Amino acid sequence: MARYSISQPINSVEGPRLLQGRGRYTDDIQFKRMAHAVFLRSPHAHAVIRSIDTSHALQMPGVQAVLTGEDWVRDGLGNVPGNAAPKRKSGEPGYRPARPGLTRDKVRHVGQMVAMVIADSVNEAKDAMDRIEVDYDVLDPITDAVAAVQDGAPLVWPDCPQNESFYAQKGDGAATEEALRKAPRVIRDHFIVTRVAASTMEPRSAVAEYDPGRDHYTVYACQQRPFVWRNMMTKGVFKIPETNMTVIAGDVGGSFGMKGGLYPEVPAVAWAAKRLGCAVKWTCERSEALIADDQGRDVVIDAELGFDDTGKVHAVRFKGFANIGAYLSMTGFGAPNGVPGCTCNTYDVPAAYGESQAVLTNTVPMANYRGPSGTPGVYVLERLMDMAAREIGMDPTEFRRRNYVPASAMPYKSANGQKIDCGDFEAVMDKCLKLADYAGVAKRKE
Repeated sequence: MARYSISQPINSVEGPRLLQGRGRYTDDIQFKRMAHAVFLRSPHAHAVIRSIDTSHALQMPGVQAVLTGEDWVRDGLGNVPGNAAPKRKSGEPGYRPARPGLTRDKVRHVGQMVAMVIADSVNEAKDAMDRIEVDYDVLDPITDAVAAVQDGAPLVWPDCPQNESFYAQKGDGAATEEALRKAPRVIRDHFIVTRVAASTMEPRSAVAEYDPGRDHYTVYACQQRPFVWRNMMTKGVFKIPETNMTVIAGDVGGSFGMKGGLYPEVPAVAWAAKRLGCAVKWTCERSEALIADDQGRDVVIDAELGFDDTGKVHAVRFKGFANIGAYLSMTGFGAPNGVPGCTCNTYDVPAAYGESQAVLTNTVPMANYRGPSGTPGVYVLERLMDMAAREIGMDPTEFRRRNYVPASAMPYKSANGQKIDCGDFEAVMDKCLKLADYAGVAKRKE
């Protein structure tokens, strides 16, 4: 193994193989006898399913099976599990909705899986999917996180008051309130960090086969956590020993965090492989991914920053509402927890307090995406820094310089409990300013 340290380049071990086209992604996996699956997804954000008629689809050429939520329950499969949710604002246990593999009574977001078609080819499965008739009783959805927590708002789940899944807070609320009250200047604003969708090089894909002689599943999937996925599928969905399943992650083809959590399609493909007695493959299409993949961010933050005319920050306060969608995904904790965790960052803030609510709505579930815990909060804090500097006529880089945690203070503990073991933030900024020719900005503008 090559030795390396901070700032030294690292040669890519897998690079040559991938650049020569010798990678092995999930969709590259082939078996001699293999069927292909597609999923019928809800076009509605909120609706009751009155009935599902699969009779015409079953008569289409090449179709081997059409499965619904009734079949899922009849075969004794459990819900798709996830990590336990933190507590709510009241101190009660957090709320994680039961997430079925295939829903059978109601759809709660656009793209939710209603039926699964398995056929000899993808196109034959698609043709059959178009022949499935679903009778929906369409209901009004709620898609805005701030509106969803208001008194009297429609509930996504009847037993989840105010649609609150869980609550997060950090810092000293009383000290921050007092510091903001005494600060010579206070700026406030309402920030909307929009929802985003990942677009990976290889869309999500899963291939599964079942060996009846060993009572053993083998699942290939482009994902980030094979051992966690195996544990959740064996214990939560199939209720079998963990040794009865092998989960293989080959070349992932990009993730950005989106492929981190267990999705319903993966156990569904494994289930179909056992029922049909052959390998089954599903590969998500680009257009399908926009409603099938977990999405990211979608956080609203009301923020305040107290400071004085010398450019010194006195206090920061965040109040966030994170739209986590209709279900709490396996990795859907990042953005809600990150809001109160980013009130200080690299700055020496005397008083800080942050809180956020994870709110359930009739939208696609939200999960990790590119630094999910920090991105929304960092964006808001840096915008506040720019706004404060502009208000007192100070260069924004100088404003930051006056508030950085000095290298001499390391290790450092922020007002919100964040621990920083080392760092020289001013030196890093100066290096960046030099590389960017910050001093020449005015001339370049001319």
